[in-house]
Amino acid sequence: MFFYVIITLLILVSISAFLLLPSRNGIKVAESILEYNFQAKPYIFAHRGFHNTGFGQTSLHIPENSIAAIEMAINRGLAIEIDVQFSRDGELFVFHDDSLKRMTGVNKRLDRSDSETIHSLHLIDSNEKIPTLKEVLQLVSGKSLILLEIKRNKWFYKYKERLIDMIDAYVAKYQMKILVQSFDPRILYTMRKHMRGEVPCGLLTQAHFKKAGFLESLILSMGLLNVMARPSFISHRQSERPRFTIRFIHKVFHIPMLAWTVNKRTIEEYQKEYMKGTFESGKDKILYDGLIFEERDI
Repeated sequence: MFFYVIITLLILVSISAFLLLPSRNGIKVAESILEYNFQAKPYIFAHRGFHNTGFGQTSLHIPENSIAAIEMAINRGLAIEIDVQFSRDGELFVFHDDSLKRMTGVNKRLDRSDSETIHSLHLIDSNEKIPTLKEVLQLVSGKSLILLEIKRNKWFYKYKERLIDMIDAYVAKYQMKILVQSFDPRILYTMRKHMRGEVPCGLLTQAHFKKAGFLESLILSMGLLNVMARPSFISHRQSERPRFTIRFIHKVFHIPMLAWTVNKRTIEEYQKEYMKGTFESGKDKILYDGLIFEERDI
């Protein structure tokens, strides 16, 4: 009886390890890219570029995911995190929300808008336009590490080759250091399968997915679709405690782990805390490899 119990446990552990196993080669590539770009940890990514929303010490307004925010991040020597999604006619824009309303005042979804309409819009309270991914990559052109969050969008599978070809081209032309991340394991699977260059793909996680049903939320939060995604790194919501499966693959497989979105203290304060050994995340203390940071006081 004891023998069968042991065998059953070994089988369950083996199945669990297979489901959770990250990409070992991808981990090495992600680590080498991070080490290449930065002299000291933690690696700081400017969340949606280095932007503000008009409540800092100055009156300077720099909208998120704008060319001005990208330039500010480059000038400050920061890595850059941006959001990418397709328009109705397949152009890649750097924009976070499904709807254009919050950032442009136009009450329409981006994926239901054509590129001509989107090009005509200004980001709210500024002269900034919604940039294309091509414009941003051309601007960065190897000056900073860039992290692309691929948004779930109904046009992704129709136009995915445009995104993949663009990333491959800029990696080859400028030797750009690019990371890709998404909440959707299917997107990561597609990107990992079709990209020709060594571009690490990371899984975005959080403890709860409010818009998902209970089972879907549990599967996503525990990383149980890693069998599909095979991530090279994890980006976890810093304000929530990671599920035990996420902590397991971080500790056992030494997968790099980023924290998002960090905005309660300054970059310097977090760097000092890093030197002490940990960043606090709920009841755990996790040594994150990087922070997706939003400094509002500029």
